[in-house]
Amino acid sequence: MARRSRKRIYPLNKLVLLIVPPLLGGCLALPGSEGNTPSRFALQGPDQSCVAGSRALAVSIGQVAAGLNNDRIARIHEATGEFSYLRDVRWVDSAGPMMEQRLASDMECRGFVVHTGHRTRAGQSELLCELRALELQETSDGNQAVVTLSCTFLGDNGAGQALVESAAEPLSRWSATAAVQALGAAYAAVFENLYAAIETQAD
Repeated sequence: MARRSRKRIYPLNKLVLLIVPPLLGGCLALPGSEGNTPSRFALQGPDQSCVAGSRALAVSIGQVAAGLNNDRIARIHEATGEFSYLRDVRWVDSAGPMMEQRLASDMECRGFVVHTGHRTRAGQSELLCELRALELQETSDGNQAVVTLSCTFLGDNGAGQALVESAAEPLSRWSATAAVQALGAAYAAVFENLYAAIETQAD
């Protein structure tokens, strides 16, 4: 008497069960996927003691230079104009929102009550800025970190003042930590100049 076919199917089912799990496991790491989780950095501001204040100020970054409106850290070769990004390194947020929050925090430490965005109340001072540079540059004079802000300060009396501040910090070596520290130092210099100009306007 011929044997039933059920006994022949069982080993095949068992074989399928042995093969499928490894195939599913292979789907967790597809070719071309990002192998390393990028390191995240925040832009550091100047060392300062926060002073509570009552002067209202609106702060906004309305425009960001091409190539910078993302969370990548830009690198530019001056001689060729080549534009690239540091590998496996990211900001904590896109450059525009990150710079806006950095400015707001630092202004609050200098006696302002700050809110961000593009809406202002009547009689309120306003700092409107464009982020022109937040990048690492390879130049004939050496490597450097550059930060540039082009701003308009509108006082509560309606008077306006154009402020363009830029700073460069030498970069001694190519590393994520050194790059972020140099960019932070350049930003701190830009902030100090902006604040000094705003205080002069307020006086």
